[in-house]
Amino acid sequence: MISVNDIKDFANRAWNRGDVLRGAALSDPEFPLRLRFKKAGGQHVIDSFAEIQRWVSELNASSKDKRGFGYAVEFSQVNHRKLGRQNLPSDIRFDSPYDLARFIGKQNDLDEYLTVLRYSEEQNPSVAAWMKSNPMKVLPHMQDWEKVLRVCDYLLANPRPGIYLRQLALPGIDTKFFEGKRAILSEALTQCLPREAYEDCVTGLSRAGFERRYGFLYDEPFVRFRILDDSILPDSDYRDVSVPATDFARTPIPGVQTVFITENKVNGLAFPMVKGSIVVFGLGYGIGELAEAEWLKDKRVVYWGDIDTHGYGILSMLRGKLPHVESILMNCRDLDQNKNLAVQESSDTRRTDSLTNLTDAELAAYQRLFPGGDCEGTRIEQERVPYMQLISALRLDDRKR
Repeated sequence: MISVNDIKDFANRAWNRGDVLRGAALSDPEFPLRLRFKKAGGQHVIDSFAEIQRWVSELNASSKDKRGFGYAVEFSQVNHRKLGRQNLPSDIRFDSPYDLARFIGKQNDLDEYLTVLRYSEEQNPSVAAWMKSNPMKVLPHMQDWEKVLRVCDYLLANPRPGIYLRQLALPGIDTKFFEGKRAILSEALTQCLPREAYEDCVTGLSRAGFERRYGFLYDEPFVRFRILDDSILPDSDYRDVSVPATDFARTPIPGVQTVFITENKVNGLAFPMVKGSIVVFGLGYGIGELAEAEWLKDKRVVYWGDIDTHGYGILSMLRGKLPHVESILMNCRDLDQNKNLAVQESSDTRRTDSLTNLTDAELAAYQRLFPGGDCEGTRIEQERVPYMQLISALRLDDRKR
């Protein structure tokens, strides 16, 4: 038998799915919303007649008939040989979103949502149309919705503004507002801005994704590299250089034939001199921005990462953008040779997903780090690998070429 608490659980699930707010906004035909009972067998009715009567009384006591809101109880008549005609509950019915919302104490949220929706329909119909289908995304931000719409108005009037967010002079809207609202702002802006007013290919918020998508300036990351051949940039006194990522991506470095990439700062600083080469270091997953450099597609690119799950993850991500990337010191032989130098990779952050851009040799080493593998949780940091192994790998690599 379904209890009043079961009905509340049913109503809360409908609320959390957004059915109630969508129903109020769209006059959704899902209402009336029904919770159907299983039909009781004749013998069960006889055996539990007193219990059923108490149950019916409890359902009625909390129903719309008694309280003026909430659910209605539908009955169906059952002809029973011993008990005669009996009216037993067959359905619980919520006639409207308002009945359900009030029943679970959400009436104020419903009223506020509809007020915000009506205001949005007047100010920005495109955003309002999206709100009707996505009410649960809006709900946590209703107190700030007027500000969200003002940002939309600003970017409609000033697409791709080319300023820093801190320079945006809108009353009551500061940097903290953007820090907490980037995701919902991006949803709203995508609905109302013309396609040419934003970069559709920028989909995430990491690495200043909001700023890049909507044309704001941002404090972009730097790419640090060392020149490993004195014939590269011979007129410059600088051999250890840091430049904005966009500058690195836009401007090929004359004389460079090979770009080595290493995660670790110390390894980048200690990397040996190699003809026609530079080494880029210290980027981690920020390597994704490095891969935007078109000129790297015509260069040899060699990656040396930690032998841990994230090292292989970064390699796979990089190769997804630059398919010709090679790796060094990241196969099973290197794993076995340096197991005595290993530390434990945290199980909380360890990757176990499928990486589709690894070679067979790299994949074999990666899978040995999985749960159940013979090197489960192993982490061999680059800086712990003996320097002579790097020298040998570079010599071997040079001979292969």
